[in-house]
Amino acid sequence: MGICHATSRQTKSSDALAAPRKKGKPVRTGSRSSLKVIRRSSAKRRKRQETKQLKALMKVPSSLHYLQLYCRRNYCDEVILCCVDCEKYRNLFKSESGVSVIGQKNARKEAAEELRRKYLDADSMQEVNVSQQLRRKIFSDLENYDNLDMDRMKEIFDDLQYDMLNLLELNVLVNFHDSPEYDMFMNQDNNAEEQYDAYLGLIDIDTSNDASSHQESLFTP
Repeated sequence: MGICHATSRQTKSSDALAAPRKKGKPVRTGSRSSLKVIRRSSAKRRKRQETKQLKALMKVPSSLHYLQLYCRRNYCDEVILCCVDCEKYRNLFKSESGVSVIGQKNARKEAAEELRRKYLDADSMQEVNVSQQLRRKIFSDLENYDNLDMDRMKEIFDDLQYDMLNLLELNVLVNFHDSPEYDMFMNQDNNAEEQYDAYLGLIDIDTSNDASSHQESLFTP
């Protein structure tokens, strides 16, 4: 009896191994699947760190200046200027005392048109490289600007700014830290490196009495 049962179990096991695999999603082994998850997680962490570094540079007014100098020397200053102007446009939606609602709306519309002329028009000297789909989307929103709600008005250039930040991360940030402009940034101010590290969250410093802390930063924390 024992031998028969053992043979039966072996036969069933062999049949199961020999049975054709059902069609559908490919079977993933645990190790490969885990490895893919780890790689994706590592890429996301690296992307977040690069974004944090770039925003830290753009939050410190002095480092933003030297980052612009670096971009100008490498013939890509329109990218960072576009980022800065997009942020200036968003800041126009902060409430301003003493300015009428109509006056604020006109200022926003004028700034939006200026962004289009500087960075999206085909005959502009500072035209940036964006997809035609995004270009058409922005143009369409600008044509219907007066009919947009406040949130949509504010977000018109968000995708454009996101694309420009990506370009900076991929093509500028990787080399800026080894550039003479970065060395000048670190040497021009005794507190520059501390400010930069503080925005990165590496250290905590009290800048309440520091004159540089009162300079306007476009990219608010």
